[in-house]
Order: sequence, then structure tokens, then C-alpha cells
Amino acid sequence: MDRFVIRHKRQNEKSEFGESSSIASDSSNDKKAKLDKNKPEESAVAVQPDSTLTKIPASFPSWKKNNPWLCLNENYRAICTICTEAYNKNLVLRLDSHELKSKVTWVQTGFFYWKHAADRIKKHQKSSLHLKCTEALKNLKTVNVVQHLSTATLKQMMDHRTALKKIFSTLRILGRQGLAIRGAANDEDSNFMTILRARAEDVLELESWLSRTGHKWLHHDIQNEILEIMANKIMTENIEKIKKSEFYAILLDETPDVSRMEQISIYFRVASPDLVSSEYFMGFYSTTSTKAGTLFDIVKDVLLRFQLPLEKLRGQCYDGASNVSGRLSGLQQRIQEEEPRALFVHCNAHNLNLAVQDSIEKVLEARKFLGVMKEMINFVRDSPKRIARFQDLQAYEGEENGEDFPALAAYCPTRYE
Repeated sequence: MDRFVIRHKRQNEKSEFGESSSIASDSSNDKKAKLDKNKPEESAVAVQPDSTLTKIPASFPSWKKNNPWLCLNENYRAICTICTEAYNKNLVLRLDSHELKSKVTWVQTGFFYWKHAADRIKKHQKSSLHLKCTEALKNLKTVNVVQHLSTATLKQMMDHRTALKKIFSTLRILGRQGLAIRGAANDEDSNFMTILRARAEDVLELESWLSRTGHKWLHHDIQNEILEIMANKIMTENIEKIKKSEFYAILLDETPDVSRMEQISIYFRVASPDLVSSEYFMGFYSTTSTKAGTLFDIVKDVLLRFQLPLEKLRGQCYDGASNVSGRLSGLQQRIQEEEPRALFVHCNAHNLNLAVQDSIEKVLEARKFLGVMKEMINFVRDSPKRIARFQDLQAYEGEENGEDFPALAAYCPTRYE
């Protein structure tokens, strides 16, 4: 048989586990002596590190087909890929003595006694080492119980997050455009809910969220909190830009809102290294008094809140009212007492408006023109019929000249745009 080489067993020959075999008993030797010398025992040669002596049995492909884990190492010895992978990943740590011997054979040195290979392969497949390694790899590749149970929860969380993002973006759009969020009497007809229902037609997660019976994050308090979060985020980014500049200036003006409540609007102005100026609006601040002392306290409170040092203030810009521009006790004087380098500049736009207004008052023709124009505007705006007629004239002129005319605005003596 060209696939096998005849060999005789020798004393102290190593077993497949690397152990020395015992000397055969006398009775065993007698039996072996009676064997037909013309039919010597056939055995596959143990594969030595020298691959030139290697003889791979022809049955090996069929063994591998029935046992996919069977493989040959670099010395052409059979190893178990499952046990080898588990051993390399340190998945099986505690082994008994028999399992340790099996690990040496099927992981480290490799199996090479091909005569009883079929039986030994079946025995290894049922061994405790192989079963342990198989279970360890299975547990490693299988998603753990917590992750498996939380898959549905994770999907639900992602759907809820998508719906919340749409709620945030809707509020951002309304706030940016200056549109009312709540309805007059019924919130279901508000701008906020109308836009959400329209967006739900294209976003299934939002549609599912709006149709649920539990909390929906649509209450007035939640809306205000979301708007406050976005406002704080914007102010934080603006403050970082202001702090990156070495110096800054402050702009302030007071005016009543539609509810006749006095509010202070505050801006900060900075210049980039290439001398490009930028202004950042930092909010409205309500006050019941517009005295210089009250305004000074508001400014100091704002600077403290935004952690802007007064020593970095280099400019002040207000209108010409005495409570802010007064030289003795105005706001600009109080700030200069603490930071003399904070120079006061009268608002250029307000200065221009005052100069033009005073100049027109000195010219009779201009004064009469503005007076007649004011009366004409009031005459048209006081009657819906006259407004409709005026709009018809505008449309006719627009068709003739191909232009669009703006609506008739009320006359304002201090308008500068």
C-alpha cells in the first residue's frame, strides 16, 4: 500500500497525548509473536514535523465533510477549529486533566494517529472540551439577553426621538418667523398643532406619536421649556463668539411692547481680527423703571450672567435720552466711573433721524409736505373702503409698470430704516 509505511512499535514510544507508553506484557508479546509474519500490522506513520514524511489518509475529506470543524495545521496534523478558536479567545478557562490532554492533542500539537482517526474524531466531538468550546462560542456570537429584550424598546425609543425632533423643529420654525404658537381658545387649531398634523402625513413616527393616549410633550409648559432650551443654546454660542474677541461694546434701548410693558433690549457688538463687526442680540429684560440706576443694575446683572468682564468693555451705544446718555448721572456715566475706557457713542441712526427731523422743521415747504402726507395716510387708513380702493389703484399701477407696491404704512416721525 503506497499510502502507508510499515513500522514496528518501540519501547517508550509516545502516545497521542505525548505520554510514554508502557512496555507490553509478556503474554501480549507471546500473542504478537504468534501473528502471521506475512501479514504484519499496518499503521499510518505519525506525521513528523518534517512534512516530507506526511501521508494524509484518503478518508480525510470525508471526515472533514462530516465534521466541518476538522482541519489540518501547518504540520498536516488534524486540529479542532472550534476548540482552537475558543482557546485563542480565552473563552474556556477551567479544564480538568482529561480536557487538558485533549486540548494538547486537538489544539496545540494536533492529532496524527490516522489508524483510529474515525473513532477518535467521533470521541472528540462528544468530549466535554468540545462541548464547552462550542457553547462558549455560541454564547459569544449570540446577542445577550438584555440586548435581545431591549431591541423593541430601542426601536420605540428611536421612534419617539424622531417625533421629538419634529416637535423641536416645528417650534423653531414658529419662533424664527415670529408666529403665534398657541391658539386663541382651542389649541387644536393653533399654528403649532396644524403644522404638526401636516408633517405627520409624511413622518409615520410623528403620526404614531400624536395618536397615542399617553404624554405627548405638547403642553404649554413643555413648549416654553423647549423654546428656552433653544434660546439658551443660541445665547451660549453667541457668548463663546463674544469671548473669543478681545473687547466688546454694548448696545441698549428701552421700549414698551404691545402690552405696554417696558422692556430693555441688549446687544453686544464685537469685531473680528479682520475688522468685520458683528452684533448679537441677547434678549429682552422687563423692568418697571427706566431710571439710570435701574438700567445700570440690569447691565451689571447681564454681564455677570454671561461672565463678561466689565474691564473688556470698550464702547456704549444708546439713544439721546437723558437716563442713558446723561453726562452727570446717566447710564453711560455710571459705567465710565467703573471702566473709563468704555466710550459712549450716540446711536448714529437716531442721530440721523433727529437731524433730518429738525432740518425739515426749519423748511416750510418740507414741513407742509410731511403734514399733508400724514393727513392723507390717516385719511386712507381710517376707512376699509378707501383702503380697498387704494389697493385697486396699486394693482392697476403694478400691472402697467410691472412693479409690486408695498402696503400703506402708518406715518411715524421717528422711523429710520
